[in-house]
Amino acid sequence: MAMTKGNGANVIDARWIDTSNGMFIDITGLRERDIERSPGVWSCKNNHRYRTDELWPLRRTEFEGAEAWIPYAFDKVLADEYGPKSLVTEEWHGPKMSPTEQTVFRLTAFDGFENLQSFREPIPKPSVGEVLVRVRSVSLNYRDIATARGTYPLRVKDNVIPCCDMAGEVVSIGPTTELSKAPDLVVGDAVLSPVCPSWLYGEDKRLDGLDFTLAAGKQDGVLREYIAMPVHSLIKLPPCKAPRDFVQWAATPCTVSTVWNAFYGNTPLKPGDTVLVLGTGGVSVTALVLAKAAGATTIVTSSSDKKLDFAQSQLGADYRINYKNTPDWAAEVQRITDGKGVDHVIEVGGVGTMHQSLAAAGRGGVITVIGFLTESQGNLPDVTMTALVKSLIVRGVAGGSKQQLEEAVKFMGARKLELPVDKVFAFKREDIIAALNYVESGSHIGKTAPNIVVNLEDMNTSKYTTP
Repeated sequence: MAMTKGNGANVIDARWIDTSNGMFIDITGLRERDIERSPGVWSCKNNHRYRTDELWPLRRTEFEGAEAWIPYAFDKVLADEYGPKSLVTEEWHGPKMSPTEQTVFRLTAFDGFENLQSFREPIPKPSVGEVLVRVRSVSLNYRDIATARGTYPLRVKDNVIPCCDMAGEVVSIGPTTELSKAPDLVVGDAVLSPVCPSWLYGEDKRLDGLDFTLAAGKQDGVLREYIAMPVHSLIKLPPCKAPRDFVQWAATPCTVSTVWNAFYGNTPLKPGDTVLVLGTGGVSVTALVLAKAAGATTIVTSSSDKKLDFAQSQLGADYRINYKNTPDWAAEVQRITDGKGVDHVIEVGGVGTMHQSLAAAGRGGVITVIGFLTESQGNLPDVTMTALVKSLIVRGVAGGSKQQLEEAVKFMGARKLELPVDKVFAFKREDIIAALNYVESGSHIGKTAPNIVVNLEDMNTSKYTTP
């Protein structure tokens, strides 16, 4: 079904079918600046004419056995010309909405989840050097709980849009100039955003660097349907052919960049090293998955035998310690390692677990301090003397750069690694609040999200629940 253009200056982002050769034609690259090719009205084979604002939104379908992105408005046209069986719609649909507005969730106060409120706001237009991304899945982290409860230790802007992890697809590209050429990304590309889009590589030594983290400091987050972002900050993903692909990738930005920084930002993790991960939350499970894939021996702790069973049977943990049954888990780590201790400790507990992490670490080991989940249980550990005697590196990591996340994405894509997504929630206020409560309860294994982890698609969320 070839299409011809009429006069006008709007842009339609879609792929369509050219019946002359049975192939898809890609019209996603058309730009307003290309006056000769810029479409405003498209006509189909039956001469029915559609304005571009009638052709939104698009949704993924299957046409004669091949994938296609088409506007809802063309459903009837396809059925009339080729029969109802020519168009096979998947079980999910994109949201039917105005092309000028989107649903945005904001925290109107910081003393509870009930302050999460829904707003209708304009869809931003990408400026020079930017692209507009349709958010497909959003993942929750513990920091989202702390932000909503008012316990996050860093400053957060008023009326913030929460959440920093998302996967989406490019739906339009901003204008270009002599200094800002057309980007490598094209409409339809699946993309991932780093937690701090302006931290591109190296160490972030800016005194106000954390102010530029999504959903913290001066920045809004990603719990919305569309976001305009600098093209240089985005990471192109392998092709995402189904909602599940976006769900899986949305679980990665915060924990994967943080863990990659922990393993490779200082003393690099090597095959044969031993890694201790505390708990089965998002950071810990990510560390377990990446460490195993890198050839390390892994030890995981938890107070739940069910979670430890999952960590061993599904994620391949080599050793397990239930710290309720074995309160002196550092001594058990030393026993497992024949008194050598571990090479890397992923320390997410904070001051309440640091004394045992110091005892579990081997000489020349690295303790990466990432979390603040526990409080002091008495005297503070003597970090200075222990680090000196054991030649330890005790290093705080608050995230990772775009470069580190991109390296990790390539690593995961090449090895087809996936993080466990414990449960998926819908993009509705009550469901997102339920997701926040679920994460706060500690019932989850790995990552949870309200479009993932809150999925912005209508889909069967129950099939993503971890057994």
